[in-house]
Amino acid sequence: MKFKKLLSLSASFIVPIVLVGGLVTTGIDKDTGSSAQKASVPTNVMPKQNLRIKTDTIVLTDENFKKVFEHAAAAYFVPNSNTIYVNIFVADTDNDHIRKTVEMNNQGRTLVVRHEMEHAKKAHITNDNKNRLGWHRARVAVVDELMARGGEFIEALEYHIENGVRYPINRGGFIYRVDSLVMARHNEMTGGLGAFLPVDFQDRQIADIIINNATDRYLQVQKNHFYTKRIKNELNCIKRKKYIPNESCEIVPCLFNYLPEIDQWGALWTYDVKAQWTVTGKKKVDLWNAASQSTRERTIAKIDSVVRQCFAPGQMLIKSTFSKTH
Repeated sequence: MKFKKLLSLSASFIVPIVLVGGLVTTGIDKDTGSSAQKASVPTNVMPKQNLRIKTDTIVLTDENFKKVFEHAAAAYFVPNSNTIYVNIFVADTDNDHIRKTVEMNNQGRTLVVRHEMEHAKKAHITNDNKNRLGWHRARVAVVDELMARGGEFIEALEYHIENGVRYPINRGGFIYRVDSLVMARHNEMTGGLGAFLPVDFQDRQIADIIINNATDRYLQVQKNHFYTKRIKNELNCIKRKKYIPNESCEIVPCLFNYLPEIDQWGALWTYDVKAQWTVTGKKKVDLWNAASQSTRERTIAKIDSVVRQCFAPGQMLIKSTFSKTH
């Protein structure tokens, strides 16, 4: 079969989405609610939207590889449409480097989707910042990226438990490091029976490992100023469209788990993890409040440092950045 130089095939799917072993399991969006049920919804409550996954296939050739692959994200989440876009790459070439790159990228897709799913699950929290000062809005933007990398680590660790081997791709150079550290602690806690039991992500040492490495992985990427534009927009309180949450936004933020002004970030560091002994087979864990004080302090210092580096000249003196009184 001959491929075109660049082929993009799109197919939209509607969640619920389950990340178990493969990429995603999707359901079809059906109008199952009766008219009576719809009428019972209060008129002042905005109904949640469906979360969609749209998959594109991009064919890479000798001619387009350098230009296309460098600018094509493996996946990304768009809040305003509540859509996760996933790019599947296909190599139409005999070039071993391109074929290997495509193979490795596709093998790591479940981690990429988990990363974007964490953004989607917490979008109602990260997009509800219109009453916050620019400083805190910018810090939320940074933590949004930190915790998404934590989701990648959890996905890889649960793959290890399910399959008996570590995740096949060392994405970013951190997956194997985290796997080694967490599995060593897990086996210590379970007396060598770790292969048969789920990881206790609320263990302090394990929570520390994930948060510290998620922070370091983010800093590695941010060296290229990848997220600088978003942080600057938040510092300047750029107005955004009103966000309508999607159906995966289940975490309820409150004073006890989320208040950036006093560095309570628990809601953003809360994840769905697999649990053998529960009715649903999963539970939620809050890594932030499970972690040590030293890890939290280190993370806060890194967050603040990144935001300060994004200040425009003289912005420290602009009251609207830190004060509601202009």
